[in-house]
Amino acid sequence: MRLLPIFSIVIACLLLTAASAAAATFSYVNVTDQAGGPGQGFLPTINRWGDVAFMKDNDIYVYRRQGSRFINLMNLAGAPTGGWHPRLNDSGDVAFIDPNDRHVWLFDAATSGFSALAPLPNFPGTSELHDLYGAFDMNNGGKLALHSGDLNFGDIFLYDPADSSFSKITDLPGAATRGRDCRINNADQVAYSGGADIFIYSLSDGTSRNITDLLSEATESGSEGSAALDDNLAV
Repeated sequence: MRLLPIFSIVIACLLLTAASAAAATFSYVNVTDQAGGPGQGFLPTINRWGDVAFMKDNDIYVYRRQGSRFINLMNLAGAPTGGWHPRLNDSGDVAFIDPNDRHVWLFDAATSGFSALAPLPNFPGTSELHDLYGAFDMNNGGKLALHSGDLNFGDIFLYDPADSSFSKITDLPGAATRGRDCRINNADQVAYSGGADIFIYSLSDGTSRNITDLLSEATESGSEGSAALDDNLAV
């Protein structure tokens, strides 16, 4: 008889869980077909607020979830004539590439102003990758990972908006000699392809490591499971 109250509580919890699941709703919105939208869009990027940046033809659109409004960045004062491959952060800033000259541009959401990286001192040069989607990335701090050069002899740079500096992160101790296809996270870590391997550079301590070799090193040392990978990866 003592089991009856416990059994009743378990049943009640299961019923509550089922009711919660049944009450859950999911909404699907075709953003591009909403009022003011361009009707189509490609290569979207989304931030934590649900804002979306995407491209259509040579235009970059930003959809602000609050108010359900669209902004065509190319229609704003100071914008270049075209934009591809947008990157949107949580501040609403957008980085993109001008398809005419492959220069990376920045849109500042707070000021609605535009700036290009190319005129800055020590700008390393544009990317000549065939697929420019992997040529750059931006995090919430406004830092950018950039590829400069061609597919076989390019390098990866880190751009810091605090001092408008460019730091080469390839060809460092532990790093690949060359690199391409880069991504940056909000911990200021850059992942990129170096030959057939993947490398991670960490700005906090300036270290680079080949993460695709970690598994083979752990296997050779007789380690079991993935603990060695977790201990070595600062991601």
